Amino acid sequence: SCASCHGAYSPRYINDPNFLADPTLEGVASYVVPLSVIRTDPARANTDNEGVSQALSRTDIGYPETHGAGPQLDCGMQTRAATRGEREHGYLAPPLYGVWATAPYLHNGSVPDVWSLLKPEDRPALWRRVSTPPRPDQAGQVIMGFDTDIHRAYDGEKLGWKYDELACGDGTIPALQCAGDNPGLTQPLIDLLYGNILAAWNLGNAVSLLQLTTEQIEDRKIYNTHLFSQGNEGHDFTAVLTDQERRALIEYMKTL
Repeated sequence: SCASCHGAYSPRYINDPNFLADPTLEGVASYVVPLSVIRTDPARANTDNEGVSQALSRTDIGYPETHGAGPQLDCGMQTRAATRGEREHGYLAPPLYGVWATAPYLHNGSVPDVWSLLKPEDRPALWRRVSTPPRPDQAGQVIMGFDTDIHRAYDGEKLGWKYDELACGDGTIPALQCAGDNPGLTQPLIDLLYGNILAAWNLGNAVSLLQLTTEQIEDRKIYNTHLFSQGNEGHDFTAVLTDQERRALIEYMKTL
């Protein structure tokens, strides 16, 4: 089923003209999955409205030389009304080559490893990737970045960078940032604020001018799936798999 969005990889299918028109299309992924199907956090897709899509199509990333060439040849932003046609808004399924090296997952990086991507119930709500351990002479003096040592910080069984799962209150404000299924009034107000791109941008600039403590800087590494645009829901097609099937699928993906 993964192939229906992410492309075909097995020789059994890439060499079958009834399944794939040309073997050179192996691993090619260009399917935009509608939000109603993928059900992941919609904030980014909703931001790609007509105005944004028109503006980006005039830049180098929009292939301006093909602008106006018609729906079949225009390589600009496919979210524009002129090129999208009747297709729904959604997210582009990436190829799976080297998927082991692309953690964290989903379009917003809300899922830390392939295991929890395949098993939605194991996805942490609050988590922080492990940091590079400081040298003895650096202890308590500097903030270290994420640990990228493949032998020390990468989980080869789950396919993702190691992380610490946190409880509400660990570097968060419980009343505002851990609302979960009972948001009350505060969370909708926060979502409204951050849903306004200009307001959120200026708020971030204002906060950056403050003198942050070492602990506050470290807390910025926390991934909080309760916050606006950071939800880890959706892409739950594999919830029906057994753990043994998930492990087999992970071993297969290691070969890509």
